[in-house]
Amino acid sequence: GSVKQMPRVLFICTGNICRSPAAEGLLKDRLRQKGLTDWDVESAGTWTVDGRPATSHVVQLMAERKIDLTDVFNVNK
Repeated sequence: GSVKQMPRVLFICTGNICRSPAAEGLLKDRLRQKGLTDWDVESAGTWTVDGRPATSHVVQLMAERKIDLTDVFNVNK
């Protein structure tokens, strides 16, 4: 039989401190609203430092939309 693979999305930008973490948070929130829990959504940077969090500005901006980015940390992919 065939193995069903989980849909995966990776948002990539240079630093992974603003745009891609925001995109990750927005898509995760939209998928959650639609009941789609089997997706793997991540963000990464091409030129960043592992473990660096999203900027406080984007964390605050997303929090205003009730989207929590406090668990989004940089991964250099």
